[in-house]
Amino acid sequence: MSTTSAARAPARRRSVPPTGGPLGRLGSWSYRHRRLVAVAWLLVLAAASLAGRLAGSQFKNDLSGGTSTQSQQAAAFLRQRFPGQAGDVTQVVFATRAPVTSAAVRQRIAAVLTPIARLPHVAAVHGPTAATGLISPDGHIAYALVRFDASGDAIPGPAVQRVITTAQLAARPGFAVQLGGAPVQSVEKPQFGKSEALGILAAVVILLLAFGSVIAMALPIVTAFDASPSPLRQTPWRLAYWPLKMHARAGAQTG
Repeated sequence: MSTTSAARAPARRRSVPPTGGPLGRLGSWSYRHRRLVAVAWLLVLAAASLAGRLAGSQFKNDLSGGTSTQSQQAAAFLRQRFPGQAGDVTQVVFATRAPVTSAAVRQRIAAVLTPIARLPHVAAVHGPTAATGLISPDGHIAYALVRFDASGDAIPGPAVQRVITTAQLAARPGFAVQLGGAPVQSVEKPQFGKSEALGILAAVVILLLAFGSVIAMALPIVTAFDASPSPLRQTPWRLAYWPLKMHARAGAQTG
C-alpha cells in the first residue's frame, strides 16, 4: 500500500490546478500547450504584419484639435492675414571654407536659394545676411529660412523632397549644405546606426539572462523587426513579452 500510494503521489501533485488567479491559470495552460501558443502567436504576427502593410505607412501629424482652440484660431488668422508667415519653416545651413560674406560664396548661396524659391508650395525664402543675424560670428556658417505655404501634413512630401534635393545638389568640397526643420524630418527615413545596434545587443543580453532561452529571447527581437522598420518601438516588444512571461512563470510553478 505504501508503494502504491508513493507511486500515485506525483500524479496527484501534477493534477492539482495551478494557483495564482486567472493570469496564473492562463500561463500554466500556455506552458502545457506551448507549441499551440507559439503557432497562434506566429499567426497573429503574420496577420498583424499583413494588416499593417495593407493599411499603408502614411505618417499623420495633424494636431489641430479642431477650430475651437486658441492656437488653431491663431493659425487660421495667420493663414488669412499673413499667409507668408503661416507655414512651416525649413533651415538650409551652409558651412563654407571661405567667409560667407565673400562674393563667391554669396553667389553660390544665391544659386541655391533662387531655384528653391520657385519650387511649388514654397512661400518665401530669406537668405543669410548680416542684418538678419543668420551668420555665425566666425563668418563660415550661415543658414537660410525656407517657408512653405502650409504646415504639418498639408505640405506634400514630394514638395519637401524637391527642396531637399535642390539644396543638396549644390554641395561641393568646401561648401557643405544641410537641411533641418519639421518638414524635413517628416520625409526623412530613420537610419540604422550604432546606437540602435548597441540597443539591440543590450536587449539580446538582457532577454537571454531573463528568460534563459535563445528561442524566448529571439521571439521579441524578431517581432520588433517584423512589426516596425525601427527596432526602438516598444509596442511589439510588449506583445511578445507577456506570453513569454506567463510561460516562464508557469514553468517555475510546475518545476
